[in-house]
Amino acid sequence: MALLDMKMQHFNAMKDALLANDQDKAALVDRFREAVRQRDHVRSQIDRVREKFKEKFANNFVTVKEIMNVLAEIDTTAKKVHEGIALAKAASDEAKSVWAATAQYEQPPIVSSNDQSLEYLNKQNSVMSEITTKMQMMQRERYVTPFLYFRAF
Repeated sequence: MALLDMKMQHFNAMKDALLANDQDKAALVDRFREAVRQRDHVRSQIDRVREKFKEKFANNFVTVKEIMNVLAEIDTTAKKVHEGIALAKAASDEAKSVWAATAQYEQPPIVSSNDQSLEYLNKQNSVMSEITTKMQMMQRERYVTPFLYFRAF
């Protein structure tokens, strides 16, 4: 019987060890599953942030494309402007060289001392004054005459 008791104790010890191992294994599985749940929760939060960023970036990316197109147009136009400026600068340099070559032949204008032009302008001014005065008198007569006509009756 002692052998049977010893075998029973040995069996119970093995059973207890296996139960302890199963509990440890179940605890490890629970800890693993909890870690996976936490990891998945963090990943889902990261995915949500990424989706929000993706939506915002997609909305703004169209704007970035448009801005890049505008910048390309600006570069193209700037090149044309620089070419025009270079041509204008070359023309200006050429004009300066021509002016330098002809500067010795240039003379300031001579002021006229003729009084005939001044007299002519004064006469024209007096003629215009007479015309203006006559026009004003005619306008006054035009408005006054009908009133006098109606008063007579």
